[in-house]
Amino acid sequence: MFTLIEFFLIFFALVSWCIYSIFVLFNLRKTLTVFLYCGLFFHFAWIVYRTVLVTHAPFSNAYESILFFSFLYFLKISFSKYWTQKRKAILILPAEILLIIGLLLPETMKIPNFLVPALQSFWMFIHVPSFFIGYTSLTYLFVLCLLEFFLKKDFSLIIKSELKQSFFFITLGIITGGFWADQCWASFWNWDPKEIWALVTFILLTAAFHCESKKIKYIFIYLSFFAMLFTYFGVMFLLSGLHSYK
Repeated sequence: MFTLIEFFLIFFALVSWCIYSIFVLFNLRKTLTVFLYCGLFFHFAWIVYRTVLVTHAPFSNAYESILFFSFLYFLKISFSKYWTQKRKAILILPAEILLIIGLLLPETMKIPNFLVPALQSFWMFIHVPSFFIGYTSLTYLFVLCLLEFFLKKDFSLIIKSELKQSFFFITLGIITGGFWADQCWASFWNWDPKEIWALVTFILLTAAFHCESKKIKYIFIYLSFFAMLFTYFGVMFLLSGLHSYK
């Protein structure tokens, strides 16, 4: 069951990040990195606790994967050397939103479950993290493009680097997913909703990767991000298929 220990670990992580963001954005204190890393500590403690509790990697259902996604994104931002404290306070907003979504999920979605046979494969430890690293970079890309638009700053070098990383890991996720699917369902491709929308995300990201026009490149990044959101949340909650492990 979803324990009080889990709740408090995630709650304290969220509170730590919110305190950091509010104090930094409103110039209430200059040095509050302790709250930034307290949030990281509590979130990592949740990962360790959940792993021990379920006896497998903590990204096998909606609740676990959302919090794992949040942790990866926060990890990327917190150790970045590019940003001031105020910019970091803005950039970690997606991680805070993901934590809130995780906390608000129904109790039934937080219950630890045994892995179904299809998930009992070493491909799970390559395929799933690959996609989430790619999703993390794509989310970062989306926020960077918005910041560049509203702040009128040039973040093109960071955007180019993150675009390469997102493209690489999402490509790796699709390829390893094919091998995993062949192992489980005797077919590399099954036209499952998750596979279709992952392919849509990949195609849009490929267009962004190869586009020379900066304006059109950013449009494809926006489209890739929204396609990724539907691949993850839309398919998870609205569609059914081979990947419906709620």
